[in-house]
Amino acid sequence: MTAILAMVLVTCFATGCRRPSLAPWRFLAPDRSQVLDDFWGTGWRLASGASLDVSSEVPENSVLRFALRAEKDSTGARAWSVHLGDEPLDAGVFTPEETPLQTIELPLPAEGRPLTSLRFRVDGPAREHTAILNPVIGPADTAKVSHPPLALLVADTFRADNLRAWGATRDIAPRLDALARRGLVCADVTAPAPWTLPSHASMFSGLHPPEHGVLRESSALPAEVTTIAEVLRDAGYRTGAVTDGLYLDGAHGMDQGFDWFDARAGSIGETVERARAFLELDDGRPTFLFVQSYRAHDPYVATDRTREELAGELDIEHDWESLTELFAANPWGWQRGESVPPELDATVRDMHALYLGAARDLDRGFGELIDELEREGFLASGAVLFTSDHGEAFGEHEELLHGQTLFREELAVPLVLAGARIEPGRLDHPVSLVDIPRTLAELAGVPAPGDWRGDSLLGLEEDRPIYAFGSFFQRRPWTRSLRVGKTKWIQAVPPDGGADDRFLYTFDLEQDPRELTNLAGESAPGIPGPLPTRAQRELWRRHQQPRFPAAGAALDESALENLRAAGYPGDELR
Repeated sequence: MTAILAMVLVTCFATGCRRPSLAPWRFLAPDRSQVLDDFWGTGWRLASGASLDVSSEVPENSVLRFALRAEKDSTGARAWSVHLGDEPLDAGVFTPEETPLQTIELPLPAEGRPLTSLRFRVDGPAREHTAILNPVIGPADTAKVSHPPLALLVADTFRADNLRAWGATRDIAPRLDALARRGLVCADVTAPAPWTLPSHASMFSGLHPPEHGVLRESSALPAEVTTIAEVLRDAGYRTGAVTDGLYLDGAHGMDQGFDWFDARAGSIGETVERARAFLELDDGRPTFLFVQSYRAHDPYVATDRTREELAGELDIEHDWESLTELFAANPWGWQRGESVPPELDATVRDMHALYLGAARDLDRGFGELIDELEREGFLASGAVLFTSDHGEAFGEHEELLHGQTLFREELAVPLVLAGARIEPGRLDHPVSLVDIPRTLAELAGVPAPGDWRGDSLLGLEEDRPIYAFGSFFQRRPWTRSLRVGKTKWIQAVPPDGGADDRFLYTFDLEQDPRELTNLAGESAPGIPGPLPTRAQRELWRRHQQPRFPAAGAALDESALENLRAAGYPGDELR
């Protein structure tokens, strides 16, 4: 099996395996794959006692860089070695218990070599595997090329009004507030969907949810979609993602374009450490790092440290288990999509307090990550973009959590852009998370694909229609929303996705920013402003049309159980 794999890899290197030909870096592995349990990356998975040969030229004054990582929970030291042709290049010992990820840089002969072979070998505990990650031959001088480093940080389920710039009156997220003060604050941001998977797919693809087709728990991002990670990788970036898993994994196609995709549940501190591990693997290419955390997602957890810090701001009396018991004790029970009765108002307030505690823990962890990115030069020479994928409801429209409606509390998210080319200030034009790919492409100085929706947020000078789409989660009909200026409409989607002149809701956001007064159904003079024009309705419907064949995620029982534990009772789980 090893010999066959080696032959495939040699052929892949010779033909490029769809990797860009980017001097001065020589990639020694094919495109990314699931190399270990919950880790997707560019590299190989070697059994103990196995070796693998690849062919490559060795340029003058170059080095070999790679990393070693063991399977989850594996123990025992393992010896590694690398040969260049018939000569030993170097060897060492990798001990996962001491260093879960070990980075290695080996000098190559200064005079270079013509086409030769590199042999990697790992010896260790029987039936254990070790991943060799991001193997690349690059220049000994790792001076950066012209592309700036970029980071996209996503705090899942983080409401815009957790931050001062969006109206917070309590000191919930001081580190993210500080980032907002030094960056461009996009004050009016709409998520394209009220739950995690389709919203992230839009952030990556620059397309609306019905267009990319990621609408259900079992959906995967189609391979035909061009993601921002692919665009940046093909421009010469090393691309890495660190996520908490669930929907943000390779099974759902979210690893598309990432050389390194580490999807594991863990604490916010562990997430930050995994991001640091990727940053340490600097091979001379510019860096694009995506980090996602569910720390503010239910089931909410507020640490003792946070409860103490916020004692003067919040009264956090409960944990998640005691809150759910209070809901369950009420005859109403508690299910997504069912209205919250008034007698539970106090319990909902307690839930919101616990959520804000979780948001403080998220802020602390992301603050540490922002410090690390600053040390790495992202803010001095590149850019950091912080946002969320959707909001969270706490009874505003008799709803809890998210995924059910297209009201503001589930769609309004923060967005801060800070860095070398970013003039601090405030952008008041309505924007969408669909704008993120074009923004990152402009920051990188690379062309964006013509089929991406949205606009770059750099220099945005006018209002545009803003769209959002509901999907399978809702126990109501599928819906879509359109925002034009200060008017917002929510409409039921006909089964064929076609035309429908009926509006479930119409809101005048100038007079009613919280979307509490529904003007739909009143006489025409009572509707604020004109109805959507024929052209606007046609574009609205066009965004509802799929552009690629649907792709499915292969979810095993363990993955489904993890989704249930996170509160996602979708079609596939009922």
